Amino acid sequence: MTVHPARTSGRTGTGPWMYEAVVGHARRAPFDHVFSTPVRPWLVDLDQLDPGGRPLALPRVLRVLAEFRAADHFDGSAPTLRAAVDRWCAEHDQPRPHRVLTLAQPRTLGHVFNPISVHWLQDATGTTSLVLAEVHNTYGGRHVYAVHRDADGRAQVDKTFPVSPFFTTAGHYEMRISDPADTLEVSIVLNLPAAAADPTTERAEPAADPDRATRPFSATLRGHLLPATTATVLSTLVRHTWPSLRVSTLIRRQGIHLWLRGRRTGSLPVQPHPRRSSWEGVR
Repeated sequence: MTVHPARTSGRTGTGPWMYEAVVGHARRAPFDHVFSTPVRPWLVDLDQLDPGGRPLALPRVLRVLAEFRAADHFDGSAPTLRAAVDRWCAEHDQPRPHRVLTLAQPRTLGHVFNPISVHWLQDATGTTSLVLAEVHNTYGGRHVYAVHRDADGRAQVDKTFPVSPFFTTAGHYEMRISDPADTLEVSIVLNLPAAAADPTTERAEPAADPDRATRPFSATLRGHLLPATTATVLSTLVRHTWPSLRVSTLIRRQGIHLWLRGRRTGSLPVQPHPRRSSWEGVR
């Protein structure tokens, strides 16, 4: 799969870019709950960031609004985000990518939270050799899934990391991650084994619609590409005011809503999760 976002954005050079996007979450069991919100995640070439993780193409006065710090990704110990990706590749017997494009919310005015960051690892021809989906939870944990996609951008990965307080780590994710171009689509569907379809008992139970029980949750991101100009950076700040803080607040608010509804009905208990993660200390 070949990616030429610099070409499709109508700009010369190497970005950065944003996506005018909508994130949607849909729960299908034990009851329906759907919400969506507009977002503007950034797409950056990790080789086009300064040592502090700020896009070189931005005017200096705006760089404080877009910091992609290494401390906010992977285990937080690498000197740069590009070095963090390279270290992951070395530790997992993957070749060092020629180029890395990362989709994420930046640290803005001191705050950052990324439920998911996507890293496209490309070879010298511009072909994506591997995708890394880096997941953060609200408990302060991080985990990286290696996503080996087929020709349609689809992949299946076992779930090994707790995200929602209402699900265990049973099952697997069905992912579709397109290459970044004029449009982008990321979708993640949780697929549970029949024995874990009921989050209350974790036993197989008869269901009128088994698909609702075994595929109870999905998340999507769909958007179109924008150049990250001074105008779009400032309009993002005005329209979305602390973008990642807004996202983390919304996730927590929806979680409280689900907890209250589940408590009333007794159908959605909080699952016990050990306070562990692949990496601690999301800042």
